[in-house]
Amino acid sequence: MDNKAQVSIEYLLLALFGITLAMVAAMLIDGISAVAQTAQGRILEYRSQTIASMLRS
Repeated sequence: MDNKAQVSIEYLLLALFGITLAMVAAMLIDGISAVAQTAQGRILEYRSQTIASMLRS
């Protein structure tokens, strides 16, 4: 009976580790997505400024 309890706890810990790993991955993806959106906004702004500068010349 003790062996079954140990296996259950091991599966519970493995599931907890998997859930924690998934949460950390989701948080990293969210952070990377925010950085990418900021970079995209800056690129679009620089592009608009460059086009405007070329049209003025």
